[in-house]
Formats: sequence, C-alpha cells, structure tokens
Amino acid sequence: MKSKLRNTIGKFLVVIILMSSIACHNEVDNSSSISFINQTNENDGITELGMLDDSIMNGLWIEYYPNKVIKTVQFYVAGELQGPFLLFHENGNLKFESQMVNNEFEGKRTVYFDNGEVQNIGYFLNGKQDSIWEFYTYHGGLDKRIRFEKGEAVDTLIDNKLIAPPPPPPLAPSELKR
Repeated sequence: MKSKLRNTIGKFLVVIILMSSIACHNEVDNSSSISFINQTNENDGITELGMLDDSIMNGLWIEYYPNKVIKTVQFYVAGELQGPFLLFHENGNLKFESQMVNNEFEGKRTVYFDNGEVQNIGYFLNGKQDSIWEFYTYHGGLDKRIRFEKGEAVDTLIDNKLIAPPPPPPLAPSELKR
C-alpha cells in the first residue's frame, strides 16, 4: 500500500511539474525547432520522454524502468539540469531527491533505501558535500554523523559502527546528463 501511494504521489508530482513547465514557456521563438522524444533504449529497456529545442534538452524529462515505474524526473534549461531531481528505485519508492543548479547538486539531498527508510541526508554547496551529513542503517538507526567541507570529510561526529551498506557516492554531472 505504501509503495502504491508513493508511486501515485510520484505520478501526481510529475503532472504538476509538467504543467508548471508548460506554463513557464509563454514566449515562442518561431525560429527554433522543437521535438518531443519518446524512445526506449534496446540495451536496458529504459524509456525516456522529454523535449528537445534545437537538439538541446529543455523542460521536463522523465525516464521509466522497463516495468513502467518512473526512474527519474528531471528538469533541463538550455541543456543543463536545473531544479528538482528525483530518482526512484525500481519498486517505485523514492531513491533520492535533490536540487540541481547548472548540472550540479545544490542544497539538501536525501537518499532512501529501497524500503523507504532514509539512507543519508546532507547538503551540497557549489556541487560539493558540505555541512553535517547523517547516515542511517537499512532499518532506520543512526549510523554516522560526518561533517563535510568543500566535498571532504573533515570530522566524524558520531560513529555507532553499525552494519550498513556504504552510502553511494554523489553522481557526477556527466552521469546525470545524457
């Protein structure tokens, strides 16, 4: 039930973002060439939907797993990731949520395990981990609290030495962009 609710909320969020992006494009440049993409990669079965403006990614882009569950929701402005970025597990649960500015993470990012529990929470500044990050176990227990400055871990504030999978490294902008 929880997974169905999250997937429904995710779809609702996509519709809201799509409506917002359409509302924001009130100026039309008749010299540009706009095309809509709906293609499936034969190797991994991932389907992507989005808009190209003169062959540059613009607006809302959504990727779907082969089982039709949303994989990513991302927004491009002139080919650069800008605004909310959502990644989902194949079971439909949210994997992480963040903000993008000029293809880099900025502000709060929360990563979730496939069971919906928080895996880690922290902040990015200029595309690098900054502030105090908290890391949790698969079942919700606080494992570590680490202070980052300019992408480097500078101090471990709490280390409960609980057994937990290591947190995924931040995705590089090149991994996010097609």
